[in-house]
Amino acid sequence: MDKRKAPTTNKELLDALSELFQETEPETPEEVNVLLREAGYDPEQIAAKIKAAAERGLSESPLNWRNKTQELEADKKRLSNFADVAKRTRHELMDAINAALSNLAVKNPELAAVHHRNFESATDEDLESLLADLYFLDAAQGHPPGQSTPKE
Repeated sequence: MDKRKAPTTNKELLDALSELFQETEPETPEEVNVLLREAGYDPEQIAAKIKAAAERGLSESPLNWRNKTQELEADKKRLSNFADVAKRTRHELMDAINAALSNLAVKNPELAAVHHRNFESATDEDLESLLADLYFLDAAQGHPPGQSTPKE
């Protein structure tokens, strides 16, 4: 086997490994190491690079359950901040919900439509929760809770 230029990027490394393993198919880790050494690569260095790339990808992945958990915990904490804002009389809750829905409808009509329903049969706790949700959605778009957004 000829000596090859050491890969400088992850793509070059993967391409070189792919090419190397297409030439022969080693059956044991020892055979893999021998093949890599014969081709001019350091198996430990390659393993370290692959491990680092995989760990970096996993730690940054939005699909990583740890990242999702942290994101959900942060959202729950932000949502709980709006619970106190939602403490009002039933009439004030209904007015605030209608105002928040109108405000949301300007920015995201589909999302606002999901929240329209018969509020008369809802409990005060349900209305408080809904108002906190609406304020949370509005804040997620960068607006202070309960403040209307100018129509565009």
